[in-house]
Amino acid sequence: MKWVEKIKNNEPDFFNFGRPYKIELSREDGERRLSQIADEAEAEYAWAFDNETSTWIYYPSKKFTENADYEAGEISLRLEVPKKLLIPPSGDSDFYHIHPNYIEKRLLENPKEGFDSKDVLQVKALIPSTEDLQTAVDLTKDGYKRLKIVTSIGVTTFSFDPEKAKDLKDGNAPGVTISREDIKKWLEEDGLENAIKKALNQLNEHYDGVFVFSFEELYSD
Repeated sequence: MKWVEKIKNNEPDFFNFGRPYKIELSREDGERRLSQIADEAEAEYAWAFDNETSTWIYYPSKKFTENADYEAGEISLRLEVPKKLLIPPSGDSDFYHIHPNYIEKRLLENPKEGFDSKDVLQVKALIPSTEDLQTAVDLTKDGYKRLKIVTSIGVTTFSFDPEKAKDLKDGNAPGVTISREDIKKWLEEDGLENAIKKALNQLNEHYDGVFVFSFEELYSD
């Protein structure tokens, strides 16, 4: 693949998903590489980033799933978090995973009336799913500080506050859906980056500190 060919001579391990590795690399440079991976990958992958040593840590997942309903224009990808990534490598570690462009590309190959447009799909890819939020709860209890979703566009950072969650009935925060109509309106009014931020701000208002979300656009080298 072209995206591997560009840097395989310098960093072959970062793009090798068949074996575990640890690579010292800055957060910014690592996020750019994850963004490259998200642009071409056909599955989700996960990493830990140790802020204390600027080290990226990868272990292969043993299980990937894809659920597709092409008539409804919906595809979801899931990975089973490798057991060795469940425990953070240090007291200041972040958990990363990608949302690949694969979903967008598959749905746009043969679009049907009523399917989401490319820019709507790009916004949705940066909104954490219900499964992502549950993973945030579990990994925060294990010691991770933040979780991050990387796409070819940028990075969504989100965190979970167990203390604020104590005030919730049964310890569960009610879910919320960002409507397609709102996303389309924000895109028309403010463009892609601000539409993403408005979607995440809506989540911030809904969860009131139990979960906190932010977005940062990535720029290529």
